[in-house]
Amino acid sequence: IEIRNDELDDLVIARPDARQVWVNFAFPDNGLVQVIDAETRQVATTLAPGRAVLHMEFTPRGEAVWVSARDDDRVIVYDTATFAPLATLEVGTAIMAAPASYELDGEQYVAVIAGLGGMVASSYPRESAAHTYQNYGRVLAWKLGGGPTPLPRLREKAVTPEPPSLATDSDSA
Repeated sequence: IEIRNDELDDLVIARPDARQVWVNFAFPDNGLVQVIDAETRQVATTLAPGRAVLHMEFTPRGEAVWVSARDDDRVIVYDTATFAPLATLEVGTAIMAAPASYELDGEQYVAVIAGLGGMVASSYPRESAAHTYQNYGRVLAWKLGGGPTPLPRLREKAVTPEPPSLATDSDSA
């Protein structure tokens, strides 16, 4: 299969059994994911997981894919056979790296690095978690069927103190 990739920021990832190719796109289409059937070379489906899909990771056998939607501060897990969402994980922090999938004692887990920093945080939508929650870096790990993700504390509104008086001793004379 040949996929023309004229955009440097597009991501193409093959399911581990090579039956599908998953493609997400650069801005302004970075909220879409297309799944291509490798045998027919046709688009099997188009998904809209959320704003700024930047990372995808398959489970080792490829039965599920974990998709991060950075600007919606969530991870969506899809069944790769039916394309149905298996879970939506609210993160409260933007995902900043590709997920890593691993197995421990027979349980399937996925871990990500999350959190924004520096000047880049000011460019995110006002409704994103970077403006709602305290934004510190953290590592998150999940298993399907696990509990909700602990969210960071809400940001406190910054209060600007009243400026000091500019009166001097000579003003009172």
